[in-house]
Amino acid sequence: MTGTLPKQHKAARIIEHIVLVLALVWAGGCTLIWTQIDMPHSIVNTTSSDGTCEVAIGELGSPMFFGPSTITIKVSWDTDSNVIGAENVTEIKTDLHNDGKSLDSDNFTVTWHGNIPTVTTHGEEQSDQSYTFNWK
Repeated sequence: MTGTLPKQHKAARIIEHIVLVLALVWAGGCTLIWTQIDMPHSIVNTTSSDGTCEVAIGELGSPMFFGPSTITIKVSWDTDSNVIGAENVTEIKTDLHNDGKSLDSDNFTVTWHGNIPTVTTHGEEQSDQSYTFNWK
């Protein structure tokens, strides 16, 4: 009987391996979904020359297969430098079609006219889109 396990032990070992594999697949799937959908990451942060306006562009997750990327463009103006939290914030959320590729700073151009930014998005599968932000 040396070197062999009874049938009960073999069945228990097979079940343990199946449960382990299922747990690993489940954990991997949850991680993939979380990183693809819920993990925002910053791409562009820039400030106007007078320091009163900031533009922050981020991607939420990364595209699944060949779908679009979801981006946020957040523009904040400091309306009173003497008061903490005195700011006007505008934020938009939109899609950018870039052939399923992750985005980087090359997908965005920010031009300034004083403290008024214009953000232009560039995607491989869409024409350029421009957004001008002016809180006044």
